[in-house]
Amino acid sequence: MYLDEDDRKLILETRHKLDEVTRLMEELLETIEILSDPEMMKSIREGLKDIKAGRVKDLRTILKEEALTYTVLLSHQTEKFYKKLTENVKAVCSANPLMCFSKT
Repeated sequence: MYLDEDDRKLILETRHKLDEVTRLMEELLETIEILSDPEMMKSIREGLKDIKAGRVKDLRTILKEEALTYTVLLSHQTEKFYKKLTENVKAVCSANPLMCFSKT
């Protein structure tokens, strides 16, 4: 017995749905893991309070303060590294704002 076009479409749709369900289950398990970790939840709550209270700094400000503190002179290579680092941190912060820096 051979599969007709409708059977093949159904199999592909089912495979796609199973991949989607697998991804959602992984996300759910990760969420459960986070929610069941008291220290992580405490850190998240503290981070949210810091954000609401305005006790946060952007990366550029932190790096400028550190540069002033240690009077760092940036070479051309260091500037390229700083630019790439800033881009990477912005990407991380966009994906997960809780991972951004905050004042303590």
